[in-house]
Amino acid sequence: MTRSQTKPPSESRAYRSTTVDGRTPPQHERTPTPRAMPPRWKTAVVVWVAIYPSITLVLWLAGPRIQSWPLAVRTLAITAVVVPLMAFLLLPVLQRLLGPWLRRS
Repeated sequence: MTRSQTKPPSESRAYRSTTVDGRTPPQHERTPTPRAMPPRWKTAVVVWVAIYPSITLVLWLAGPRIQSWPLAVRTLAITAVVVPLMAFLLLPVLQRLLGPWLRRS
């Protein structure tokens, strides 16, 4: 078969959902379909709920010490703390806590 005559993905052996021995697995063993993304406005609310207190806390704790730094350096220092805090701690926790609300239409 030439490239132009290749089978569509649904007919291709590489794309079939089968077990090692060639059987099609029962429905409950198949990979679940991914959930729909929440509306953009709900995602924005969750990010705001996490970022506002984070920036406020960092400015309250470090503000007096970094007040004399140039603006670009202050911004770099604040984002170096807030971005990892958001990505690895606050957003995952808030998404778990607010999951039912995020998934509701």
